[in-house]
Amino acid sequence: MVWEQNSQSIVMLTNLVELGKTKCHKYWPDKIETYGGVTVTLHQSEIFADYEIRTFILSKAKRSGSRMVRQFHFTVWPDKGVPQYATAVLAFRRKVRALNPRDAGPVIVHCSAGVERTGTYIVIDAMLEQAKKSRTVDIRNYLIALRKDRPHMVQTKEQYSFIHSAVLEALTCGNTEIQSETYNQAMQKLASVNRKFQMTGYALEFQRLNSVTSREIPAEEKSVGEEPQNLHKNRFSDIIALNSCRVMLHNEHADEESDYINAVFLHAHRGRNAFIATQHPLLETVEDFWRMVTDYDIGTIVMLNNLHELDQEYPQYWPDHGATKYGHIGVSVLSKQEKGDVICTKLKVTRKKKTQEVCHLHHVSWPDKCIPELACSVLDLLDEAQTSQQQCGNAPVLVQCSNGVGRSGTFCAISSVLERLKTEQVIDVFQVIKRIRVNLPGAVESPTQYLFCYQIIQKYFDSFSDYANYSDC
Repeated sequence: MVWEQNSQSIVMLTNLVELGKTKCHKYWPDKIETYGGVTVTLHQSEIFADYEIRTFILSKAKRSGSRMVRQFHFTVWPDKGVPQYATAVLAFRRKVRALNPRDAGPVIVHCSAGVERTGTYIVIDAMLEQAKKSRTVDIRNYLIALRKDRPHMVQTKEQYSFIHSAVLEALTCGNTEIQSETYNQAMQKLASVNRKFQMTGYALEFQRLNSVTSREIPAEEKSVGEEPQNLHKNRFSDIIALNSCRVMLHNEHADEESDYINAVFLHAHRGRNAFIATQHPLLETVEDFWRMVTDYDIGTIVMLNNLHELDQEYPQYWPDHGATKYGHIGVSVLSKQEKGDVICTKLKVTRKKKTQEVCHLHHVSWPDKCIPELACSVLDLLDEAQTSQQQCGNAPVLVQCSNGVGRSGTFCAISSVLERLKTEQVIDVFQVIKRIRVNLPGAVESPTQYLFCYQIIQKYFDSFSDYANYSDC
């Protein structure tokens, strides 16, 4: 079918096994395999946070030439349900659209049964194409027509509602991607003041971001953080770790009763759970903080607040020198070095018989709700974090500021934006932050921090004498 229809893109919306049941047989090779008369070679596999792209080379006996086919495998769509938010699905669709050749045959879409997730994706895609061409959408009548060709497409009210919310979100947000070669022109356009609204493009974009993301946490998402034994562990009563993405502590001692800490996982462009964002520990949660470090083999801690800020005092959770015990966990200083605005402290952390080295990176000049005095210092901080991560493996980077939202969210956003820029030469600040806010409501708190995410990209370009070759760095 793929060969006959000249299809060059396959959209896969199921995993091979879900909830212990086989949903789809693996129809592609690990290296090379012949199916009937078609030989399929796995040429490349790229893993992203929510999907994987596999590139196959197809050839057929007695036929000259070969064809390239990409399989776009979305890995986080639950069977008989919908993703919690449309953001990831819309980003996935944009990737499919961008890479599918114009002269290709039809895109093949499948899940397990080929009706629920498949139908939902097809309707979203078709409606956004219709909106682009005719500036109208008609979900109901399109689905009626679709069901005439394939009965039972889109089976639940939840899926039908998700289509509406996804289409609305896509049309509200628009296309915010910027190609690297047009970045200067895009910056000039965003910096200009809109006469109708008397706001810059940056301010309008930030306003639109706030309109499609909510800082309000649904009751079912904050039930654990609001349990009586956990309430006092939240530095701010309105910032609770969401149930669906919170970091769960391991209980190894009888006095370690709760698994709650005010910390959540965040995804990078390519890696799931690449970051942990958390508040500065309270006195009574310092041991929990180090439990988290040892539970998840953290090798890099990025600290973005100071111990004294305005009228706030934050406890120092590591020793200045020598060794200190925090409950069942010992922490000792191995070395300390100042590098501009970043203090790098190497720590040895011991819990039971397990010992690990942790690099503590403290940025000392990033005021709360604001931006650093020297933008290039954040690039230096990112370089230090990257160097540390290369030494300690694939564990998440632990990022903390006063509330775990503003500066922490901004740092993670900048890291993810730069990650995509280096690999794809595309910048999309808006979508990166919108995605981070799924797990961390309110991330990047102010218009100033939002603008800074753009400005740091310019600083990154400026750091090269000839940045035409920056993708090699």
